Amino acid sequence: MRIQNAILLSVYGVGIAAIAITAPNAARLLKYVDPYIKKKTNPAGRMHQATSRLVARGLLEWRVTGGKRSLQLTAKGKVFAERLILESAVDTGKKKKWDGRWRLVSFDIWEKHRNKRDRLRWLLHKIGFKKVHASLWIYPYDCEELIVFMRTDLCVGRGVLYFVADAIEGDRELRKYFKLRPN
Repeated sequence: MRIQNAILLSVYGVGIAAIAITAPNAARLLKYVDPYIKKKTNPAGRMHQATSRLVARGLLEWRVTGGKRSLQLTAKGKVFAERLILESAVDTGKKKKWDGRWRLVSFDIWEKHRNKRDRLRWLLHKIGFKKVHASLWIYPYDCEELIVFMRTDLCVGRGVLYFVADAIEGDRELRKYFKLRPN
């Protein structure tokens, strides 16, 4: 499953990719993805097998553009890749030590982009943010890179603002909610 996730995230990160199957030396990178791979195992074969499984699961599809074959994510594959990224972000976020600063995300996304606004709310909730007001969410751990990623992925630009605050009025309830010790 690690190989499949790596392939899926690679295609997600590049958007349209001709992954290791079409790049002859890229299969060597497999040893970094799956450290338990045996030396006698054929890395290119493993990559091909993993890619075939992803295509069979409906997460990837082959497309021919200008005579070149490339892998692309399906809608189902994009949702799955986003879930992998979020699970990784949430896992690392919970292990961090609180630095005493609050992270706030505020957004102003037009009604005609309601689906983006709803998706952003869902992602913030999934990460662990707490809703403070209709479009203001708070979180105690650094997550700037993740917010930049979400802003780019949802194509909302300056519609989403990220703030870092040293103090929040009446943060006692927030500390209790996030199970943080007082400074």
